[in-house]
Amino acid sequence: MPATRILCVDDEPAIREMMPLILRAHGYDATSVGTVAEALAEIGAHRFDVLISDLNIGQASDGFTVVSAMRRTQPDCVNFIMTGYPAISEALRALGGQVDEVLLKPMDAPKMAAAIEERLKDRTPAGFIQTRRLSDVLCDKRDEICRRIIVKMKENPELAALPLSDKERLDHTRITLTELVHVLESPPPHDAAALPAATKTGEEREMQQYPIALLAVNARLLQGVIYDVIHENLLLINLSYMLPDLKRLNEILSLQAEEITRTYLQAEKHVA
Repeated sequence: MPATRILCVDDEPAIREMMPLILRAHGYDATSVGTVAEALAEIGAHRFDVLISDLNIGQASDGFTVVSAMRRTQPDCVNFIMTGYPAISEALRALGGQVDEVLLKPMDAPKMAAAIEERLKDRTPAGFIQTRRLSDVLCDKRDEICRRIIVKMKENPELAALPLSDKERLDHTRITLTELVHVLESPPPHDAAALPAATKTGEEREMQQYPIALLAVNARLLQGVIYDVIHENLLLINLSYMLPDLKRLNEILSLQAEEITRTYLQAEKHVA
């Protein structure tokens, strides 16, 4: 019977060199790579029984991208994620079985081998998860995005100093976020005329005497939170549409920011 094939992904050279030696000593056929691009190339070219990927490969949470690609391409592969942080380990276990096992660094070779054997014996990988379009994930995460935005606003001294209630701060974020999801689901092209929520936001921010410079700060915070949420939910997102959806997301966020500023200035001119 052919040896179990294992793909190891880690950007630390010492670990990348050590892992195959450990695994080969236990009778496995191990391949080791150091980047997401190299991992995706291996997944496309060869069959693997086990994937062991670091959580952070170059960028934070890049391991999700590798696991997602393996799950879609080779659904029978058993997937392990490695991390050096116990708290993150618990969060990964709470992902609902999207990875089969979490391995903590520094790795104990006998325990790692035992975990691999246990998973291979049962041969019950996490299986296929129905991935979703970016707009669906953002729709589900609207409340989480709003919760994070209010925290970011209060961390910013200039935004925190504005005499606004949490509701006044969040109402505009909520409606523009709802509009963002709606437009993202609609066929392009889009222009400012398709952004009534952004128009209303600009008008009402002027009435609240919201400093115009802080509109850009708000837009930057919203974009940052959205991208954080996307990164944390990569395993749920259909990567086949990821790049075009991200391109459209950026376009819509820019259009919203432009429309908010335009209508703010227009309302300001009418008042003057």
